Amino acid sequence: SRKKYFDATDYNWGTLQNYYINDRGKYYDGVTTNAVQAKYGKKGPGVATDFDYEFFVWSSGKTGVRLFVKFASFSLAQCNKVYSNLKGCTIETNFYGGGSLGKVTDTTSSVLDSCTVRGNVFGAGYSASLPTLEVRDAGFTQVPNYNSASGMFEPGVFSGTTTYYWKNVNSLSNGGTGTSSSNDTNYVHTTVELDTLGSVQTTRLTLKGTTTVGTRGDSQTGNIFGGGDESLVKGNTFVSVEDGTVVLGSIFGGGNQAPVNADTEVIVKDKPLVYGNVYGGGNMGTVGGDTKVIVNGK
Repeated sequence: SRKKYFDATDYNWGTLQNYYINDRGKYYDGVTTNAVQAKYGKKGPGVATDFDYEFFVWSSGKTGVRLFVKFASFSLAQCNKVYSNLKGCTIETNFYGGGSLGKVTDTTSSVLDSCTVRGNVFGAGYSASLPTLEVRDAGFTQVPNYNSASGMFEPGVFSGTTTYYWKNVNSLSNGGTGTSSSNDTNYVHTTVELDTLGSVQTTRLTLKGTTTVGTRGDSQTGNIFGGGDESLVKGNTFVSVEDGTVVLGSIFGGGNQAPVNADTEVIVKDKPLVYGNVYGGGNMGTVGGDTKVIVNGK
């Protein structure tokens, strides 16, 4: 979130940049502490990680400035159930039944009917990898300037940034530290649980009709996974490949690089064309339960 701290014609850039420098790395809950000019609301929610400004001439002819501080917080879009029913669609890259980082607490049910998928198909989600965050080191290395002789605004130059990683903590106190460092690694704190990002409870994936998966000549595409790419499936997976579906790669009941904690089942029926192999398990992801494969080409 970006919060306005200051807006006036009477200003000093050295003072204004200190508003960010003083709050850098602190956590604010968004409901308690006022911004510098209270009429602009509360600080936060999140950890102060960057700042921004605007520099302009008011209608009165006076030069005015605005200073903003940016707050970062780790939030997730969590779903209960996800239904995807696609017919006759073209997907230029990959299809995912789940999310990227947000979890699905119930079942993802996906049906691809007479679709073209140029990448891979996943019953679960994309990634469990944490994104990084750039934190502004200080204020300006060169402050903005209004050149009255030329009538030109000369923009300021920001300081550099440092890469931070997200870290789970039990709690955050308003106005308290929201960052830490350990062994040359810098962290921004969040109370969000980070161990189950992108997870799905169970998956059901059906491909039928004249669906085609993959791009000819591309060995990285054309695979079907009941699980996710990097994200966990806590329960079971079910994959059904039917009718005239063409699979240029292989079929996996499990995931690509992530585990499935329970059972997997793969059904291949009604004469689909599979150029690769059919696996009950995953590619590099383990399966915690039983695997079942049924091939019934009528």
